[in-house]
Amino acid sequence: MKKSILCVIPARSGSKGILDKNIQKIGDKELIQLAIDKALNVKNISKIVLSTDSEKYADIGLKNNVFPNRLRPQDLSHDKVTLIKVLKYELEQEAKKKNYFDAVISLQPTNPFLKSRTIQKCIEAFFENPTKCVSIITEISNGH
Repeated sequence: MKKSILCVIPARSGSKGILDKNIQKIGDKELIQLAIDKALNVKNISKIVLSTDSEKYADIGLKNNVFPNRLRPQDLSHDKVTLIKVLKYELEQEAKKKNYFDAVISLQPTNPFLKSRTIQKCIEAFFENPTKCVSIITEISNGH
């Protein structure tokens, strides 16, 4: 049986460290665009949602047929909001449309070097043992 997977790309506009960090470019593509491209290349993803509080960010998604459910409310758009709250919000928005999923992927735009095949492997690992969460962790030798 095919599993349904929601991919949420969380992209808040109010970064304190780097202005508009989610639309900074690597090469000729914004970080949001790179995340969308990766998600589109993973065969098991049923739906991609760009979770944002910014019209400018939403436009990047719309150009790729990746739609925000609606702009995120202000109480979910500040730097203290947890990813869990954002994912819960997006799942609730989907449920209002009678869309339900077997799994949720959070694909951070600020992880531009993650590969689609790695995401695919994580999905496979999760469904082999769906009682566990799958996370990608990379050692950083210095800095943050």
